[in-house]
Amino acid sequence: MLCTLGWLGSGILALAQTETSTEEIDLPARRQSVEIMKEHIEMREARLEEVVEDLKQRGDGIDKRIGRVVDSLVKLKDSESSKTRISMLKSEAAHDLMKMIETYQAERRRLVEQAKKDPDAPLESLAALVKKIDERIETRAAQVVKLVESIPGAKDVKKYESAGGGYYGNGWGWRNERISDTWRQNRRDGVQSKKARDEARQALESSISDLERRRDAAAAQLKRNDLTEVEREIQKFELEHVQSLLGIRHKQLVEVSRPAKAPAEAASKDEADSMKGLFEDAVTHLSSDFNDTLRLYRQALAENEKLHALRLNLAAREKWLAENDPDWKGGE
Repeated sequence: MLCTLGWLGSGILALAQTETSTEEIDLPARRQSVEIMKEHIEMREARLEEVVEDLKQRGDGIDKRIGRVVDSLVKLKDSESSKTRISMLKSEAAHDLMKMIETYQAERRRLVEQAKKDPDAPLESLAALVKKIDERIETRAAQVVKLVESIPGAKDVKKYESAGGGYYGNGWGWRNERISDTWRQNRRDGVQSKKARDEARQALESSISDLERRRDAAAAQLKRNDLTEVEREIQKFELEHVQSLLGIRHKQLVEVSRPAKAPAEAASKDEADSMKGLFEDAVTHLSSDFNDTLRLYRQALAENEKLHALRLNLAAREKWLAENDPDWKGGE
Protein backbone atom coordinates (compact mmCIF):
# COMPACT_ATOMS: atom_id res chain seq x y z
CA MET A 1 0.00 0.00 0.00
CA LEU A 2 2.77 2.37 0.93
CA CYS A 3 4.55 1.48 -2.27
CA THR A 4 1.42 2.21 -4.29
CA LEU A 5 0.90 5.55 -2.61
CA GLY A 6 4.56 6.38 -3.11
CA TRP A 7 4.34 5.65 -6.82
CA LEU A 8 1.13 7.65 -7.13
CA GLY A 9 2.65 10.57 -5.27
CA SER A 10 5.73 10.65 -7.43
CA GLY A 11 3.56 10.52 -10.58
CA ILE A 12 1.46 13.48 -9.41
CA LEU A 13 4.64 15.41 -8.60
CA ALA A 14 6.07 14.69 -12.06
CA LEU A 15 2.84 15.82 -13.70
CA ALA A 16 2.86 19.02 -11.71
CA GLN A 17 6.47 19.68 -12.68
CA THR A 18 5.64 19.09 -16.35
CA GLU A 19 2.73 21.51 -16.20
CA THR A 20 4.88 24.07 -14.46
CA SER A 21 7.71 23.71 -17.01
CA THR A 22 5.19 24.09 -19.85
CA GLU A 23 3.73 27.19 -18.24
CA GLU A 24 7.20 28.65 -17.79
CA ILE A 25 8.03 28.48 -21.54
CA ASP A 26 8.35 32.04 -22.78
CA LEU A 27 6.65 31.83 -26.16
CA PRO A 28 7.30 35.49 -27.11
CA ALA A 29 11.00 34.87 -26.45
CA ARG A 30 10.85 31.78 -28.64
CA ARG A 31 9.31 33.84 -31.43
CA GLN A 32 11.93 36.52 -30.96
CA SER A 33 14.70 33.94 -31.15
CA VAL A 34 13.50 33.02 -34.65
CA GLU A 35 13.80 36.64 -35.77
CA ILE A 36 17.27 36.87 -34.22
CA MET A 37 18.27 33.68 -35.97
CA LYS A 38 17.10 35.09 -39.31
CA GLU A 39 19.21 38.20 -38.75
CA HIS A 40 22.16 35.99 -37.90
CA ILE A 41 21.70 34.07 -41.14
CA GLU A 42 21.52 37.31 -43.14
CA MET A 43 24.79 38.46 -41.58
CA ARG A 44 26.46 35.14 -42.40
CA GLU A 45 25.15 35.26 -45.98
CA ALA A 46 26.58 38.75 -46.38
CA ARG A 47 29.91 37.55 -44.98
CA LEU A 48 29.94 34.61 -47.39
CA GLU A 49 29.27 36.95 -50.31
CA GLU A 50 32.23 39.07 -49.22
CA VAL A 51 34.51 36.02 -49.05
CA VAL A 52 33.35 34.72 -52.44
CA GLU A 53 33.81 38.14 -54.05
CA ASP A 54 37.27 38.48 -52.51
CA LEU A 55 38.05 34.99 -53.76
CA LYS A 56 36.91 35.87 -57.27
CA GLN A 57 38.91 39.08 -57.39
CA ARG A 58 42.08 37.46 -56.10
CA GLY A 59 41.69 34.50 -58.43
CA ASP A 60 41.07 36.74 -61.43
CA GLY A 61 44.08 38.86 -60.46
CA ILE A 62 46.31 35.78 -60.28
CA ASP A 63 45.01 34.59 -63.65
CA LYS A 64 45.84 37.94 -65.28
CA ARG A 65 49.35 38.14 -63.83
CA ILE A 66 50.21 34.56 -64.71
CA GLY A 67 48.74 35.14 -68.15
CA ARG A 68 50.98 38.17 -68.71
CA VAL A 69 54.10 36.25 -67.65
CA VAL A 70 53.22 33.29 -69.88
CA ASP A 71 52.42 35.52 -72.86
CA SER A 72 55.72 37.38 -72.43
CA LEU A 73 57.68 34.14 -72.35
CA VAL A 74 56.02 32.26 -75.20
CA LYS A 75 56.78 34.96 -77.76
CA LEU A 76 60.53 34.72 -77.08
CA LYS A 77 63.21 32.22 -78.02
CA ASP A 78 66.86 31.96 -77.08
CA SER A 79 69.67 33.43 -79.12
CA GLU A 80 73.33 32.52 -79.27
CA SER A 81 74.00 35.08 -76.52
CA SER A 82 71.13 34.06 -74.21
CA LYS A 83 71.93 30.37 -74.74
CA THR A 84 69.18 28.53 -72.73
CA ARG A 85 68.04 31.29 -70.39
CA ILE A 86 64.62 31.78 -71.96
CA SER A 87 63.96 28.05 -72.41
CA MET A 88 64.93 27.41 -68.81
CA LEU A 89 62.57 30.15 -67.64
CA LYS A 90 59.78 28.54 -69.65
CA SER A 91 60.56 25.15 -68.11
CA GLU A 92 60.64 26.66 -64.62
CA ALA A 93 57.34 28.43 -65.19
CA ALA A 94 55.72 25.23 -66.50
CA HIS A 95 57.07 23.32 -63.49
CA ASP A 96 55.66 25.92 -61.07
CA LEU A 97 52.27 25.79 -62.79
CA MET A 98 52.20 22.00 -62.53
CA LYS A 99 52.94 22.29 -58.79
CA MET A 100 50.11 24.80 -58.51
CA ILE A 101 47.80 22.30 -60.23
CA GLU A 102 48.78 19.63 -57.69
CA THR A 103 47.89 22.01 -54.83
CA TYR A 104 44.52 22.82 -56.40
CA GLN A 105 43.84 19.11 -56.90
CA ALA A 106 44.63 18.39 -53.24
CA GLU A 107 42.24 21.15 -52.15
CA ARG A 108 39.59 19.81 -54.51
CA ARG A 109 39.90 16.31 -53.05
CA ARG A 110 39.52 17.78 -49.56
CA LEU A 111 36.26 19.48 -50.51
CA VAL A 112 34.84 16.39 -52.20
CA GLU A 113 35.82 14.06 -49.35
CA GLN A 114 34.26 16.39 -46.81
CA ALA A 115 31.04 16.42 -48.81
CA LYS A 116 31.02 12.61 -48.87
CA LYS A 117 31.37 12.40 -45.09
CA ASP A 118 28.64 14.95 -44.37
CA PRO A 119 25.19 13.89 -45.64
CA ASP A 120 23.88 17.37 -44.79
CA ALA A 121 26.63 19.18 -46.68
CA PRO A 122 25.47 22.18 -48.75
CA LEU A 123 26.10 20.47 -52.09
CA GLU A 124 25.21 23.43 -54.27
CA SER A 125 27.76 25.67 -52.58
CA LEU A 126 30.39 22.95 -52.51
CA ALA A 127 29.84 22.24 -56.20
CA ALA A 128 30.35 25.93 -57.00
CA LEU A 129 33.65 25.99 -55.11
CA VAL A 130 34.83 22.78 -56.77
CA LYS A 131 33.85 24.14 -60.18
CA LYS A 132 35.92 27.27 -59.59
CA ILE A 133 38.93 25.17 -58.63
CA ASP A 134 38.42 23.04 -61.76
CA GLU A 135 38.47 26.19 -63.89
CA ARG A 136 41.76 27.29 -62.33
CA ILE A 137 43.29 23.85 -62.89
CA GLU A 138 42.34 23.86 -66.57
CA THR A 139 43.68 27.38 -67.07
CA ARG A 140 47.02 26.38 -65.54
CA ALA A 141 47.17 23.15 -67.59
CA ALA A 142 46.56 25.06 -70.83
CA GLN A 143 49.34 27.49 -69.90
CA VAL A 144 51.76 24.62 -69.28
CA VAL A 145 51.06 23.27 -72.77
CA LYS A 146 51.46 26.75 -74.24
CA LEU A 147 54.86 27.22 -72.59
CA VAL A 148 56.19 23.80 -73.55
CA GLU A 149 55.04 24.18 -77.16
CA SER A 150 56.97 27.45 -77.43
CA ILE A 151 60.33 25.83 -76.59
CA PRO A 152 61.86 25.15 -80.02
CA GLY A 153 63.20 21.69 -80.73
CA ALA A 154 66.32 20.78 -82.65
CA LYS A 155 66.43 21.39 -86.40
CA ASP A 156 68.63 20.07 -89.21
CA VAL A 157 71.57 22.45 -88.98
CA LYS A 158 75.11 22.05 -90.39
CA LYS A 159 77.56 21.38 -87.60
CA TYR A 160 80.64 22.97 -89.16
CA GLU A 161 81.29 26.32 -90.76
CA SER A 162 84.31 27.80 -92.41
CA ALA A 163 86.75 29.58 -90.14
CA GLY A 164 88.66 31.07 -93.08
CA GLY A 165 91.95 29.97 -94.59
CA GLY A 166 92.88 26.45 -95.68
CA TYR A 167 95.23 24.97 -98.25
CA TYR A 168 94.79 23.09 -101.50
CA GLY A 169 97.55 21.84 -103.77
CA ASN A 170 99.20 18.85 -105.32
CA GLY A 171 96.05 16.77 -104.95
CA TRP A 172 95.52 17.31 -101.25
CA GLY A 173 94.50 20.07 -98.86
CA TRP A 174 92.60 21.02 -95.77
CA ARG A 175 89.89 23.43 -94.80
CA ASN A 176 89.88 25.53 -91.67
CA GLU A 177 86.48 24.71 -90.07
CA ARG A 178 84.86 25.11 -86.68
CA ILE A 179 81.67 24.03 -84.99
CA SER A 180 79.13 26.75 -85.74
CA ASP A 181 77.46 28.80 -83.01
CA THR A 182 74.15 28.14 -84.75
CA TRP A 183 74.66 24.40 -84.38
CA ARG A 184 75.57 24.79 -80.70
CA GLN A 185 72.44 26.84 -80.06
CA ASN A 186 70.34 24.37 -82.01
CA ARG A 187 71.69 21.56 -79.85
CA ARG A 188 70.93 23.50 -76.66
CA ASP A 189 67.39 24.14 -77.92
CA GLY A 190 66.91 20.45 -78.62
CA VAL A 191 68.13 19.34 -75.19
CA GLN A 192 66.01 21.88 -73.32
CA SER A 193 62.94 21.17 -75.44
CA LYS A 194 63.19 17.44 -74.85
CA LYS A 195 63.57 17.95 -71.10
CA ALA A 196 60.53 20.22 -70.86
CA ARG A 197 58.38 18.02 -73.09
CA ASP A 198 59.34 14.88 -71.20
CA GLU A 199 58.38 16.46 -67.88
CA ALA A 200 55.07 17.77 -69.22
CA ARG A 201 54.32 14.44 -70.91
CA GLN A 202 55.00 12.51 -67.68
CA ALA A 203 52.75 14.88 -65.73
CA LEU A 204 49.94 14.51 -68.26
CA GLU A 205 50.29 10.72 -68.39
CA SER A 206 50.15 10.60 -64.59
CA SER A 207 47.07 12.82 -64.64
CA ILE A 208 45.40 10.55 -67.22
CA SER A 209 46.10 7.44 -65.10
CA ASP A 210 44.68 9.17 -62.03
CA LEU A 211 41.59 10.29 -63.94
CA GLU A 212 41.02 6.78 -65.28
CA ARG A 213 41.14 5.41 -61.72
CA ARG A 214 38.69 8.07 -60.56
CA ARG A 215 36.39 7.34 -63.52
CA ASP A 216 36.33 3.61 -62.80
CA ALA A 217 35.83 4.18 -59.06
CA ALA A 218 32.92 6.58 -59.60
CA ALA A 219 31.29 4.23 -62.13
CA ALA A 220 31.61 1.34 -59.68
CA GLN A 221 30.11 3.40 -56.86
CA LEU A 222 27.10 4.36 -58.97
CA LYS A 223 26.26 0.68 -59.42
CA ARG A 224 25.72 0.30 -55.68
CA ASN A 225 22.17 0.28 -54.31
CA ASP A 226 23.00 1.53 -50.82
CA LEU A 227 24.16 5.04 -51.74
CA THR A 228 22.45 8.00 -50.16
CA GLU A 229 21.06 10.70 -52.42
CA VAL A 230 23.98 12.96 -51.52
CA GLU A 231 26.57 10.26 -52.26
CA ARG A 232 24.94 9.43 -55.59
CA GLU A 233 24.91 13.10 -56.65
CA ILE A 234 28.59 13.45 -55.74
CA GLN A 235 29.57 10.35 -57.71
CA LYS A 236 27.56 11.47 -60.76
CA PHE A 237 29.20 14.88 -60.59
CA GLU A 238 32.65 13.27 -60.36
CA LEU A 239 32.05 10.85 -63.23
CA GLU A 240 30.88 13.57 -65.62
CA HIS A 241 33.77 15.83 -64.67
CA VAL A 242 36.41 13.11 -65.03
CA GLN A 243 35.15 11.94 -68.42
CA SER A 244 35.33 15.51 -69.69
CA LEU A 245 38.87 15.96 -68.37
CA LEU A 246 40.14 12.75 -69.93
CA GLY A 247 39.39 14.05 -73.40
CA ILE A 248 41.20 17.32 -72.65
CA ARG A 249 44.27 15.58 -71.18
CA HIS A 250 44.65 13.23 -74.15
CA LYS A 251 44.55 16.21 -76.51
CA GLN A 252 47.15 18.07 -74.42
CA LEU A 253 49.39 15.01 -74.43
CA VAL A 254 49.42 15.08 -78.23
CA GLU A 255 50.14 18.81 -78.23
CA VAL A 256 53.24 18.60 -76.01
CA SER A 257 54.56 15.57 -77.90
CA ARG A 258 54.63 17.02 -81.40
CA PRO A 259 57.16 19.53 -82.79
CA ALA A 260 56.12 23.15 -82.56
CA LYS A 261 57.07 26.27 -84.49
CA ALA A 262 59.68 28.37 -82.71
CA PRO A 263 58.78 31.93 -81.66
CA ALA A 264 60.01 34.65 -84.01
CA GLU A 265 61.60 36.97 -81.45
CA ALA A 266 65.08 36.02 -80.24
CA ALA A 267 66.11 37.41 -76.85
CA SER A 268 69.59 38.73 -76.15
CA LYS A 269 71.42 37.84 -72.96
CA ASP A 270 70.46 41.17 -71.35
CA GLU A 271 66.81 40.72 -72.36
CA ALA A 272 66.82 37.19 -70.96
CA ASP A 273 68.33 38.40 -67.67
CA SER A 274 65.69 41.14 -67.42
CA MET A 275 62.95 38.60 -68.08
CA LYS A 276 64.36 36.37 -65.35
CA GLY A 277 64.18 39.28 -62.89
CA LEU A 278 60.57 39.98 -63.84
CA PHE A 279 59.72 36.31 -63.57
CA GLU A 280 61.24 35.90 -60.10
CA ASP A 281 59.47 39.03 -58.85
CA ALA A 282 56.16 37.76 -60.21
CA VAL A 283 56.66 34.35 -58.59
CA THR A 284 57.26 35.96 -55.18
CA HIS A 285 54.02 37.93 -55.28
CA LEU A 286 52.00 35.15 -56.90
CA SER A 287 53.06 32.66 -54.23
CA SER A 288 51.69 34.89 -51.48
CA ASP A 289 48.46 35.59 -53.36
CA PHE A 290 48.00 31.92 -54.20
CA ASN A 291 48.24 30.96 -50.51
CA ASP A 292 45.71 33.68 -49.67
CA THR A 293 43.38 32.28 -52.34
CA LEU A 294 43.58 28.79 -50.85
CA ARG A 295 42.81 30.27 -47.42
CA LEU A 296 39.74 31.97 -48.88
CA TYR A 297 38.50 28.72 -50.43
CA ARG A 298 38.64 27.12 -46.98
CA GLN A 299 37.01 30.16 -45.38
CA ALA A 300 34.17 30.06 -47.92
CA LEU A 301 33.62 26.39 -47.15
CA ALA A 302 33.59 27.12 -43.41
CA GLU A 303 31.04 29.90 -43.92
CA ASN A 304 28.86 27.51 -45.92
CA GLU A 305 28.98 24.98 -43.12
CA LYS A 306 28.02 27.60 -40.53
CA LEU A 307 25.13 28.80 -42.69
CA HIS A 308 23.90 25.26 -43.15
CA ALA A 309 23.90 24.68 -39.38
CA LEU A 310 22.06 27.94 -38.75
CA ARG A 311 19.38 27.12 -41.30
CA LEU A 312 18.82 23.72 -39.71
CA ASN A 313 18.52 25.42 -36.33
CA LEU A 314 16.02 27.94 -37.70
CA ALA A 315 13.93 25.20 -39.29
CA ALA A 316 13.82 23.30 -35.97
CA ARG A 317 12.72 26.43 -34.06
CA GLU A 318 9.99 27.22 -36.58
CA LYS A 319 8.77 23.62 -36.49
CA TRP A 320 8.55 23.71 -32.69
CA LEU A 321 6.56 26.95 -32.74
CA ALA A 322 4.22 25.58 -35.40
CA GLU A 323 3.48 22.58 -33.15
CA ASN A 324 3.34 24.36 -29.78
CA ASP A 325 2.40 28.01 -30.27
CA PRO A 326 -1.20 28.64 -31.33
CA ASP A 327 -0.36 32.29 -32.04
CA TRP A 328 2.56 31.50 -34.34
CA LYS A 329 2.00 32.95 -37.79
CA GLY A 330 4.93 31.36 -39.51
CA GLY A 331 7.19 34.38 -39.08
CA GLU A 332 4.92 36.71 -41.05
